[in-house]
Amino acid sequence: MKKFILCAFIASLPILSSAQQALEEVATVVFRSKGDAMNVVFETSTSEQPCKGFSKVAGVYDANLLREKLLPFIARLQEKTRALMSIYPEVNTAVKSNIPLQVSGKAVWSDKSGNVRTWGKCGPFTQQFTPKVGHQYLVLFEFKGAECIQSISDVSDAEKTSVADLNPLECAK
Repeated sequence: MKKFILCAFIASLPILSSAQQALEEVATVVFRSKGDAMNVVFETSTSEQPCKGFSKVAGVYDANLLREKLLPFIARLQEKTRALMSIYPEVNTAVKSNIPLQVSGKAVWSDKSGNVRTWGKCGPFTQQFTPKVGHQYLVLFEFKGAECIQSISDVSDAEKTSVADLNPLECAK
């Protein structure tokens, strides 16, 4: 029995080493929105061609604001409904480091009150940056009155948050 356990442990060493190495080669990206409870969709791409190869990575909304504006039971119902549509208050994802990452965020909404339908959109905003090994980045889509912006910050050191070195991209809307 002891020989079997020792053999199993020794056999697992390369796997643990590979997993450790893989963890060391990634960065974390946190997607969040602020300022309005509208849904925001984020897409990313590692394509060498600007504005190509995007895939959806996150749907987010400002849950704190939603909780402030609505009665608690209505806010919880909204949160559950959005979760069914894969839209969350925040999404964390691991990305390969040292490879340029394109990030695109946009919000599109519509509302109907009686016979009146309103709609709007903000974005898409597309930026490119190169995540560094072991760093954590915050992609924040922020509603400010009638406007909105997207920013990407390195939040690895909570005491020294800095704007990531960005390359804004002009993609067809």
